[in-house]
Amino acid sequence: MDDKNLLTPLHALLDPAYPENLRMVAEWLFVQLAEDETTDTPMAPARLAALALLALRQTERLSAEIGGMNFYLNKGVRYRASLRDRDMFARFNGRNYDELARAYGLTPMRVRQIIGAMMADELGRRQGKLDLV
Repeated sequence: MDDKNLLTPLHALLDPAYPENLRMVAEWLFVQLAEDETTDTPMAPARLAALALLALRQTERLSAEIGGMNFYLNKGVRYRASLRDRDMFARFNGRNYDELARAYGLTPMRVRQIIGAMMADELGRRQGKLDLV
């Protein structure tokens, strides 16, 4: 089912004057909820209606909680890279730079940089602030 037809249950709940930015958020939430429940059989109309209502309620909650605020929603690139880097470090065995580069779509040099930074962080965490006096 394409997104336009999928959105029919949600659009049935929305007033024509509903703010465009809130409509967009509700649509994104609804599509994600529906995609997360994808099965081999078409979803029952009652379930789609329930997901539409949930998406609308979540949109309204977001609007009530952060509406009117100067709110920046970052893309989370650094966080996702950090997860990738920690996973890569956990898989590192001391000599598998090329294997990790292939697995993560990076150059071996970039993997060496990441592993080096992770090792420095780990060493700092383990040693803490040593009093060497």
